[in-house]
Amino acid sequence: MTEASLSLDIAGERWAVDVPERWAERFRTAFRHLVVDDDREPALRITARESPTREESAWAGKLVGRLPEVDGIAAIREGAGRAHVSRMSIESWDAASGRGESILLDPLYESKYLGTNLLINQIVWRALRRGLVPVHAAAIGNDAGFWLIPAAAGQGKSTLAAAATAAGLRFLGDDFVLLDAERLELHSLYAVLRLAPPSFRMVEEHFGKGRLDIVAEREDEKLLLTPSGADQDPCRRGGPLRGIFILDRTGTVRLGAAATPAQALRAFASTLRLLPSLGYPASLAFPRLGDLTRRIESRILETGSDLGALVRCVAEHMVRRG
Repeated sequence: MTEASLSLDIAGERWAVDVPERWAERFRTAFRHLVVDDDREPALRITARESPTREESAWAGKLVGRLPEVDGIAAIREGAGRAHVSRMSIESWDAASGRGESILLDPLYESKYLGTNLLINQIVWRALRRGLVPVHAAAIGNDAGFWLIPAAAGQGKSTLAAAATAAGLRFLGDDFVLLDAERLELHSLYAVLRLAPPSFRMVEEHFGKGRLDIVAEREDEKLLLTPSGADQDPCRRGGPLRGIFILDRTGTVRLGAAATPAQALRAFASTLRLLPSLGYPASLAFPRLGDLTRRIESRILETGSDLGALVRCVAEHMVRRG
């Protein structure tokens, strides 16, 4: 099988990722702002495969068959080695050698997330060793820095991220980003937005066509999008964290009161629920996020139904805060 090799900058580290040649273009699209020409020795080398051996299929099938239907996920930790098994893939990583594998189990998932999901667990495990926290949040900003938008699925963070990007703000992520809580920095994981077609049409109605490119459609009918503009790519690898927006789905668009640390921490509830399934203990994330909410500005953002007014409200506040 012919392979293509990509060199990625993941939160300041070089990763070497070997993928089947026919996957190479979608990986380059998904990680386009992280692809680097770098001669440094890679911190990790990940090999992605599209077909498991018979033994791997049998082992994964036996394990997944014992899992609750709702999850279908198991994280197995043995010393410095880790494995993550789902109905979609097997991901493994050995910390001592810095080598890992991602093996696709179900061809139906081949194009999901353009392959970003085949690296997410290695990214999470490496973040754990480096003291970074993977946060379930969108992140948008300007040249001065980025604002986190932590929220559970369906709360509107992807729609806001897409609209803000279409309006000219910087895009760092709409699903997961890496947080350095000590240095107050954010790092991007991929350049892909996931948006339902009605939300995409609403963004185009407000900000015009051609601001976001459709690169694929997921089996759950969500569109995979990347910001347009190769010469002035609005994606960034990372930058300083300036604050947190906490979404409040009310009828009026306005920037509300400053949030208390307790209110801000509650906005990270989906992060604390999801991380254990990826092998990242919530007991480590909780104090880091708690400390963050005491050190950084958090504001209630009442979202309303006027997407254009919402983006203007966000952009104006970013400019005021510098």
